[in-house]
Amino acid sequence: MLWAWRADAASIGGQLKLTPTGPPVAVACNNSYDKLCPSGSCECQEYKGTLSAHFRGHGGRGTADLFFTIDLGSATSSPDGCAPVFGNGFLTTPLGDVTINIMGALCDPTSANAPADFSGGFGIAPGSAITSGFGTISGTLNLKTGALSSSFKGVTP
Repeated sequence: MLWAWRADAASIGGQLKLTPTGPPVAVACNNSYDKLCPSGSCECQEYKGTLSAHFRGHGGRGTADLFFTIDLGSATSSPDGCAPVFGNGFLTTPLGDVTINIMGALCDPTSANAPADFSGGFGIAPGSAITSGFGTISGTLNLKTGALSSSFKGVTP
């Protein structure tokens, strides 16, 4: 069952502070989950930065490398609206390397000078130091600097 709650689940969560590695590229990213581009009109953006997190009671700092494919062709409207995002996050954590698959939406600001909003969900990919888990991810994208601030929380068996 996809939505079953486990009483023995441990919490995971943290904060990401990221900056773009360069301008977006006008194709889908090429890792795994971030290859999704249903409309065929996508761009890839890579972000790198720091991670402050807790995984199963182990806290600490690490690094993060995130790749987002933004599906511009499936946006709710143009030029303003929301666009689907598919991503991969490669995290170095206190427990080892963790890969997460991310699905969400990036929405344009609703007022002048406000950041764009990002929200969605994530799942831990097989082969990670933590073998399974899922949760939510949300954050903001500063359209002037490109900086992405995000937080995530979830559970792992």
